Amino acid sequence: MVVTKYNARAVRWEHGWELHVAYVGITQVRTLGNAEQQVRDLVQTMVPDAVMSADDIQIVVSLDGEDLDVTEVRALNQQVQRDLREAAHQSRALVRNLRGHGVSVSDSAALLGVSRGRISQLLKDGSTTTPTEVGKGA
Repeated sequence: MVVTKYNARAVRWEHGWELHVAYVGITQVRTLGNAEQQVRDLVQTMVPDAVMSADDIQIVVSLDGEDLDVTEVRALNQQVQRDLREAAHQSRALVRNLRGHGVSVSDSAALLGVSRGRISQLLKDGSTTTPTEVGKGA
């Protein structure tokens, strides 16, 4: 798979941000939260033959005149989210295993360092609890 990378240089202006994309063009957004989609739309408009699958395109937004590389921190945050999902998956499996071996909810909670309520959540199939709640004792 070939990933195409587009760098957008964000320049502050009166009503938000101008996004300068080399060899593509300039677009505008009110907040940087919309920058990635706006750049994607610009590329789709200006480069009609561009592959636009989320897996095939990478958009990097940087602030003009600032030496702030958020790429590494963003990658770390994404890794943390993957790790949290994996921890939740493994926690559910472990709790089911513990309970299957007759370990009480209270003892399971003590072993995992979470609350009894969290053990109950982990035992539910299709739990709606977010991965970030793992280990919070909630």
